[in-house]
Amino acid sequence: MQQTIQPLASSFRDPSGFVFQKDGIIYRQVNKTFKEDFDHFTGGGCYDHFIKNEWLIPHEEIMENLSGSDNWYKTLRPQKIPFISYPYEWCFDMLKDAALLSLQLAKTGISFGIIVKDATPFNVQWLKGKPIFIDTLSFERYDPSKPGEVNFHFILISTYICMTDLPQKPR
Repeated sequence: MQQTIQPLASSFRDPSGFVFQKDGIIYRQVNKTFKEDFDHFTGGGCYDHFIKNEWLIPHEEIMENLSGSDNWYKTLRPQKIPFISYPYEWCFDMLKDAALLSLQLAKTGISFGIIVKDATPFNVQWLKGKPIFIDTLSFERYDPSKPGEVNFHFILISTYICMTDLPQKPR
């Protein structure tokens, strides 16, 4: 089958799947190559725990290959975020809250055998005044034989900021 939908420009790095838009609705495709990790995350209780705590944006599974891709496993329709913002627009406290969310996801996920593979601040948005993680495909099974696979650039920088409790400088 020929792929008929192109991924959004912001969805270019992840071999696990991609985000695309069809008829004004945002979808996320889960690729076949990510099937085992996705099923472990959603079927092992971690996804439900994150949703219950409002740490991860919920999604609806659409059992239709909307993209036309041969690598299609599932299509997700995430809950819509009414306003998209970017980390470079956030104040210090928002960055700190986003970092703490990422750390909470990493800490809790490990008890489910899950790691966060892409803890970038661009995977965090704001909903109802709280940070919420938006990338369902950033969670994969923990494999102790693969050290250092987690993208910690955001977590490390944010942890340093949170631990030092640097005062916010006025402009």
